[in-house]
Amino acid sequence: MSKTLARKDNGRKKRSGQEWMALHRAYKQSGLSRDEFCRQNNLSAYTFRDAVKRHQNNMNSQFIEVTPERTWALELELPSGIKLRMREV
Repeated sequence: MSKTLARKDNGRKKRSGQEWMALHRAYKQSGLSRDEFCRQNNLSAYTFRDAVKRHQNNMNSQFIEVTPERTWALELELPSGIKLRMREV
């Protein structure tokens, strides 16, 4: 983790999702408790947990194809005059 990281206005390091996941891998390989790993790497344990969870969720996201049994026509009406109508075609 010797990469120079951009700093946010509050002086904290801003890490990418890849950097958080690399830290998570290092944590898993370290054999340390989360709190000890975070202490040794100057990380907030709560920020570390939340960032890893957020980026793991993003990595686990998948798209599935949905094939509707019926075909629908759709129109949307907004306050500006745009209309939404749904009907089976």
